Amino acid sequence: MNGTLYEPSNMCLDCHHIFSGQSYVDRDANGFHERHPTFDSERGSLNSIRQGEARGSTVPAHREGGSGSGFQGTNRVRPIVWQATGYLGARLVDADENAVFCLSCHRAHGSDQPFGLVFPASGGATAPGCDQCHLVANLPAP
Repeated sequence: MNGTLYEPSNMCLDCHHIFSGQSYVDRDANGFHERHPTFDSERGSLNSIRQGEARGSTVPAHREGGSGSGFQGTNRVRPIVWQATGYLGARLVDADENAVFCLSCHRAHGSDQPFGLVFPASGGATAPGCDQCHLVANLPAP
């Protein structure tokens, strides 16, 4: 069996496939993501935080420096690290190697926040935890 089938994002996408995608999408303009790019090696979506920089949707310096409102009162969200071969490598903070996966921002079995978020959800798509990778004041329009 292909080892990538065990990847956490792929397990989530088996049922929640409408939430995957290449970019931020808010089709009904209610301020909530319908899709968020996710690391998904099974389908060839190997995005990194750095890749959003060209579109102005991510700010790699926030991720690498631990700066921005996203780090106030919340832990660093967990990334998948492409080249990691063990636990220490998986803790590397590098916007070129770090990729967001479903469990970066959501708990599989829920939390005290809407959508099972791991950080306070105030602000919808501009929630403070989003600022770990994004500039929340400058998210791209859908």
